[in-house]
Amino acid sequence: MRPRLTVLSEDLIDRILDEAMRILAETGMAPQRLMIEIAAHTLASEAATVRDALRYLTDLGARITVDDFGTGDSPLVLLERHPVHAIKIAGAFTERLGDRSPEPP
Repeated sequence: MRPRLTVLSEDLIDRILDEAMRILAETGMAPQRLMIEIAAHTLASEAATVRDALRYLTDLGARITVDDFGTGDSPLVLLERHPVHAIKIAGAFTERLGDRSPEPP
């Protein structure tokens, strides 16, 4: 199991960087074991601070997961623009997919 830090808003990105560095320093844990979860809406903010922080963390070796992908404005292009290793698709999104009627050919 990987230790996780969760980023729920753009405002927390600097604190997550500090917290990640503190955890790595105090535990001696390899950065490759650290998982950073970022909410899809935070990734969508397109703020340079978010991009820079995620690149810094992945350069250290941390892994990035996008949480709640498929809610709000979560275009696939975000996955191309950011260093993302995994996504968690929102349950509400996948539930709605099953409710659709098939479209005629």
